[in-house]
Amino acid sequence: MTLEAWGRHYNTRRPHQALDWKTPAEVRAEKLASPPARGHIAAPHRHAALTRRFPPARVP
Repeated sequence: MTLEAWGRHYNTRRPHQALDWKTPAEVRAEKLASPPARGHIAAPHRHAALTRRFPPARVP
């Protein structure tokens, strides 16, 4: 098995504990089949700390 094939297997077919022992493909299919929650933005968003703009540092 090549590294690329292992990565595909790991990311799509292998059950993950964090996903309640479901495969990522199963979780994705469930999310696509269910309508988005009311008031929920369907598009992915970035964490505010990662997108916040800071003013330039002042040099004394």
